[in-house]
Amino acid sequence: MKYTLLIAALLIVSLYIPAISSPHEDYIEKYKHLAIAEMERTNIPASITLAQGLHESALGKSELATLANNHFGIKCHKGWQGDYFFKKDDDTDEHGNLIKSCFRSYPSAEESYKDHSEFLMTRPWYAPLFDLEKSDYKGWAYGLKDAGYATDPKYPQKLIASIEKWKLYKYDKVQSVPDIARPVFDREPHIIFSPPVVFAVNDVKVILAKNGDTPIQLAQRTDVELKRILEYNERLTYPDQNLIHNERVFIQQKKKEYKKGAKYHRVQPGEDLYTISQWYGIRLENLAKRNRMHPSGVPLTGEIIKLKGRKFKKSKSPKWNFQLKPSVSPRPSSDKFHTVKAGENLYMISRKYNISVKKIIKYNNLNGDTIFAGQVLRIS
Repeated sequence: MKYTLLIAALLIVSLYIPAISSPHEDYIEKYKHLAIAEMERTNIPASITLAQGLHESALGKSELATLANNHFGIKCHKGWQGDYFFKKDDDTDEHGNLIKSCFRSYPSAEESYKDHSEFLMTRPWYAPLFDLEKSDYKGWAYGLKDAGYATDPKYPQKLIASIEKWKLYKYDKVQSVPDIARPVFDREPHIIFSPPVVFAVNDVKVILAKNGDTPIQLAQRTDVELKRILEYNERLTYPDQNLIHNERVFIQQKKKEYKKGAKYHRVQPGEDLYTISQWYGIRLENLAKRNRMHPSGVPLTGEIIKLKGRKFKKSKSPKWNFQLKPSVSPRPSSDKFHTVKAGENLYMISRKYNISVKKIIKYNNLNGDTIFAGQVLRIS
């Protein structure tokens, strides 16, 4: 009887003791209504907004979040007229030293959430995301990475993991609380280009085409000569060529190399050299030469493409020569060479010839372990 009364008392007490929540749950509970309200206003999934907030603000405890109410790591960028906050991030000077970056500062977290939506809505390169279903949080996660929101290669996986662990997808199906205002939103403000919206990639002016646009139509709408548009975009070859929705069309000559931070690009499924050249604003010919490839070449998925830096010497890489010469000085005929096949890596080759990866790198003066199909390597 005594034990029965004790258990009953403990059960009663437990009803009045709140469950201990995790920092993740605290953040979600505190800001979910803002994410839902922004979803209703802009159609950006609440799950994506919350997952980004969790990640970018370190659960609301980052320096940016606590001192500048910036929950999404958005930098000032050209045209920002609000307050700002300086801290070191990933910007460097000409010597490669980290310097302080300018971040947006807000009077409240609510303003940060609203500006996050506006930031995505007003950048044309995020426009394809708004064609996705609101429930497609995976498409949004990978689309944000592809559009350049983050440099972390695991960014999509991290967002998806948070959404699924904390069941954030359930907020994509609910409505906001009544006291949150819902400003009127034009459903497709970023795909109505009349005249076309001009933005910059690698400090070069570019526009996004609408489905069915042609080079001659864009020439008329931008006051750029047709021959220039065809010259700047190497795969546009005739005036009435049909373009696809959100295809990038440069209206200035692209650069010879990428001027921003990234030095390399890892090839994604379906990408070729032209796709990569358009993404980074690099002339196709220069990108091909830098990577010892033909301009129409299709690199392997996962292959590393060099975006900047020293070009290969012509003597070691004849123009568009698929059978490349080894990048070493001539050796006696006793030396052995291997032509890299599609899908091979240095480890596989080292096992085949019973030689260490380190020696292959040394023999061929390689800068790291990146190789490509058709490359000739000395292996003894």
